[in-house]
Amino acid sequence: MKFVYILLCLIAMIYFITIPSLFSNGKISVADLISLLSVIPLVIIALFQEHFKRWFYAPKLEIQFRLEPPYCSKSPFYTFVENKVTLSTEAYYFRIRVVNKGRSSAKLCEVVMTELLVEYGKGFRPVEYSQQVNLKWDTGKTKDAYITLNPSPVGMLCDIGYISKDYEPTLFHLEYLYKIGGYQPDYLGYKTRYRFSIGVISENAKFITKSFEFCWSGVWRDTEEEMFKEISIKEV
Repeated sequence: MKFVYILLCLIAMIYFITIPSLFSNGKISVADLISLLSVIPLVIIALFQEHFKRWFYAPKLEIQFRLEPPYCSKSPFYTFVENKVTLSTEAYYFRIRVVNKGRSSAKLCEVVMTELLVEYGKGFRPVEYSQQVNLKWDTGKTKDAYITLNPSPVGMLCDIGYISKDYEPTLFHLEYLYKIGGYQPDYLGYKTRYRFSIGVISENAKFITKSFEFCWSGVWRDTEEEMFKEISIKEV
């Protein structure tokens, strides 16, 4: 395709250089000149109109996050064994929002944690056994890997993880869609600094990614205002 673009550019250059010369020498009339000069734009439009449409109407995805509702909020939390509630408590959920600011729908969108690092010395290193893994869209459907995002300022939330008041309360549990094997790290500890990257993949939108730094004290607070003083999640 690149070769075709170059060839068309060369033809256009030759075309627009020679045609005025022929006109100035009186070999073609004004009507012929206008007719000939209109050919190249028409050919370009005919050949590349689909490319122009895809470019002009392309979806444009954006990842948003703030340490405040609805990105971060307190909710009821339950654990189940054989469909019976074994624990009823509360949890703080933490989410990103993916927004489509383009002019058409973004199809088959999935969210992936592409990198997970832990502080080590003066830098960061990969968490042992961590892999790229899907996160959960906050649609109410537990196995929703792919969704369509229509152009809208509302967007769709996607879970990063949660902190439960009574269920392993010192851990930040990551909300993976699937757990790979039995070794995929599924939580972040307290009083430890982490960095992770989240990417959004789509069938027809450009891949986007955003990186965050995470750290929390391990202390539970009953109000969002106080809890968000104990935890830090910021873009890096």
